[in-house]
Amino acid sequence: VVISVPVDRALEVFREAPEIAMLLIRSFAEPDRPRPAISEVEPPPEAAGDTGEVIRVPGEVDENFFFLDTATCPVDGVRFEFVRVRTRAVRPAARDSDFHVRYSSVDPTRYSVIVCPVCGYAAYLDDFESLDDEARVRLWSDREARAPFLARPLNGPRSVEDGVTVLDLAIRCYGLRNAGPAREAVLYHRRAWVERERGQAQAEAEWLRRAREAYRGAFEQDSRLTDDSALRAAYLVGDLSIRLDEPHEGAPWLETVIRRADAKSQSGLIRMSRDRLHDARVALRGGDRAAS
Repeated sequence: VVISVPVDRALEVFREAPEIAMLLIRSFAEPDRPRPAISEVEPPPEAAGDTGEVIRVPGEVDENFFFLDTATCPVDGVRFEFVRVRTRAVRPAARDSDFHVRYSSVDPTRYSVIVCPVCGYAAYLDDFESLDDEARVRLWSDREARAPFLARPLNGPRSVEDGVTVLDLAIRCYGLRNAGPAREAVLYHRRAWVERERGQAQAEAEWLRRAREAYRGAFEQDSRLTDDSALRAAYLVGDLSIRLDEPHEGAPWLETVIRRADAKSQSGLIRMSRDRLHDARVALRGGDRAAS
């Protein structure tokens, strides 16, 4: 079937949903590639979730810190409970220059991703159920590969190691969703924070490097980013470059933030960029202030 679409309208659609452009390009580039039919890979009608039962959080939950919520997995139809952190339980203690917050109580970032306890699908709550058909097919087909991550329940209170597992699952799942560099950058960055908390400098550097490249890609390629998000990404490219002992890479990005940011609405980001630009210049002169 051949249809005609006005070029202006097509470009507008591609700007709003770049994944449509990618699907179109792939269709022309690989016309003979077989496409799996969704009916061939969907879970059978008797799969968990069709009974209306809810998988409960195992063990006791401290209601001073958590409350229970429920979600339905869009991959396998399972309905399950998961814990959420009470706002009043959050006690920030310090913040690093790359926005990593240290908490004196429960760390809410450890619970920002939820995980289906049956198939291991992991995503942020705000887009947990936002799956297109092709992504669902890929995630369903990948469920056996995710099974080893589910040795411990992940829908209740989480240890640091559980937090690592959850982030690794989320990175895998968002990769299968073709989520793009902006989402990848945040996940890589949070993975680096965990290694920082564990004192693993080499592992932290590896994840920071991946995060920096993803932030760079988001700034340069993702037309969906707002101006604020783009400048935040630019700042983080600069900050992470300094943390990776590459101040010559970071300084131009920080200068970009200072030059482009609005002095009224983004004064905090401008101040932080100036501080880190000073750190970069000190490091370039052989100083030692850069890793603060």
